[in-house]
Amino acid sequence: PVSDTALRLFDASGAQLAFDDDTGTGLYSHFELALAPGVYFLEVSGFGGAVGGYLIETRCRPLLTAPCGGGIGETLSGSGERDLFELTLGAESDLEVFARASGAGLDLRCEVRDERGRLLGRSREDRVLGTSDARFVYRGAPAGRSLVAVDAENGGSGSYDLLTSCLPAAPRLLAVDGTPRPGAL
Repeated sequence: PVSDTALRLFDASGAQLAFDDDTGTGLYSHFELALAPGVYFLEVSGFGGAVGGYLIETRCRPLLTAPCGGGIGETLSGSGERDLFELTLGAESDLEVFARASGAGLDLRCEVRDERGRLLGRSREDRVLGTSDARFVYRGAPAGRSLVAVDAENGGSGSYDLLTSCLPAAPRLLAVDGTPRPGAL
């Protein structure tokens, strides 16, 4: 089997919608996208021209909506289930995503992707202060649609709350010759 894959997704007219190399497990490819009903083409390739077998797994399900600056309660049933939420930012924002487990059966993790499926970041492995909760902060998140994914690293089941905070992006200080100056990164 091919052990290092790359994926490209195209719409019916041949325009590339997404590309991924190595954001899956190990050197495998992975993306999650919000797509309208239609015809799509997926190209799978091996790094460096490698050839061999591969497995494609697809899941189609409706997106949940995550309110910006609010919360929503959901449940994971286990067996690798992953909830996907659509979050829309009207302007550049400082985004915080917090997944809080309601019980002991979940070891949560979360990640945020842009509308083309590119990974923007994920919660850290050490979790939130020794809990099974997950938190991700993205300073200066771009305006537009994002996908927030929540799952349980341990494959557990149970309820959780997804809380989001979307504040106007705070100005950043730039250092010019060692002197802090107002500006934007």
